[in-house]
Amino acid sequence: MSNSFTKHCALLAFFFLSLQAHADRFDFGQISDELLHTYDQKKLKYDDVLGDAIFCEKLLKAPEFLKQMKSKNFDYDRYARPEYVKSAEAQIQLQKKTQISEKDQKQEEIILGRESPFNIKGFEKMFTEVLRQESAAGLKITAGTEHKWSKALKKSDRGHCTIPFMISKLLAALIVGQSAMHMATGTEQEYLKWILRQPTRSITPESAFRSSLRINKGNVYLALLTIENIYSAAWTVRGRESLPWILKVKTMVNANNQVTNDNFGPWYHFWGMVLYSYLRNPAWSLFVARAENASTLFIVKSNRKQKLHTNVAGAKVGARLAKTVRRESFKHARANPGALVFENYIQQNEDFRDRIKVKTTPQIALSLSRSMRRSQRSVSRNRSSYLTINTSMSLKNCQVDVIPNYGSELDARKIVNFKNVTFEPYKPLKFTLSRSRNTRGVRVFIFGCSNTKQQYIQELPVK
Repeated sequence: MSNSFTKHCALLAFFFLSLQAHADRFDFGQISDELLHTYDQKKLKYDDVLGDAIFCEKLLKAPEFLKQMKSKNFDYDRYARPEYVKSAEAQIQLQKKTQISEKDQKQEEIILGRESPFNIKGFEKMFTEVLRQESAAGLKITAGTEHKWSKALKKSDRGHCTIPFMISKLLAALIVGQSAMHMATGTEQEYLKWILRQPTRSITPESAFRSSLRINKGNVYLALLTIENIYSAAWTVRGRESLPWILKVKTMVNANNQVTNDNFGPWYHFWGMVLYSYLRNPAWSLFVARAENASTLFIVKSNRKQKLHTNVAGAKVGARLAKTVRRESFKHARANPGALVFENYIQQNEDFRDRIKVKTTPQIALSLSRSMRRSQRSVSRNRSSYLTINTSMSLKNCQVDVIPNYGSELDARKIVNFKNVTFEPYKPLKFTLSRSRNTRGVRVFIFGCSNTKQQYIQELPVK
């Protein structure tokens, strides 16, 4: 009888445990389509069962979302905060009516650069100096605590969110641009008010980070997340370049016109990668940076060089910031106010003269020639390229910049400079361009002459 009683007790306990387990399961059926699009955290929550359940549903529907994005009729604004959409539309209408920010709205061809403008060491020094100054002023610098999937949801999920749970909540939020909706810091509105008080095109990465750090009381993680949330909340707004807070930030990429057609993207991606790398292994962060750039090729087919530079720089900068905070090396660093200068960590000095449209000068004539000679050490032949410049005027003590075409296009990275050159009318001068390459074409700039302020341009295209 004792065995029978024990057996019945065990079965009864199993029955009640099964009922309890069933009761603890999260009912994903309660998540309506409207809730899926409107849920928005307003304050800091490190464990949000409902929010994480909604986020899980969004991730499960991400493939369908990406497929829809490739459609020409995709409604981006439906997935953005309504107030952001209205703000962008209002700014666009204001610009049309008042014709303000004419420079910003100037319609001209924008050429994105080949080179990375990011000085990684410069960024490290800048962040160190900001942390040193703020710490010295009494702000307690802390590393912060990362947002993770709700433990309660993971316990009651029973397999529905298995795939989303395979990656961290942070990475998932960055991939689909949902950190503002599901990882709020609660300080976004205060930070946004600070942004809107700043002059147009004045906010730098240094001032953006410093302000967020102060608002978040020295918590570096929350400071980075707050910046990222401001941009991720608006990434699907069609008129996002016209958002008032985007008009406040300086351009970070290399472009021939420093008011580009995409200022939002670089800020969004840079701070996202800084945040991710701040919490992750540097090598893995670099892999994620490159993978993100490659994956977007399936959605947007465009020049991705600057985007890749932005992602990679963010990954490297975030890793160095993490080391600085972890070791508290900023407390012992020497004062270095020069590190805060924008040009010391963003170097937008790429030469675009090989790609911009130019108006040539008829008074300048060019011709190319080459010689073939056998090397004494090799049976192979060396090719020497020469450029002859003939002018119809006297030009004294000029600088001559020659941009060559050694293959399929002009390349300013291979530029050849000649200084203190004097031209006499109709007396050609010969210049050696290369002793090993065949020069197929050139673009020549003559400027800085002592007897004239005019610049003269001529080119010899590939025939």
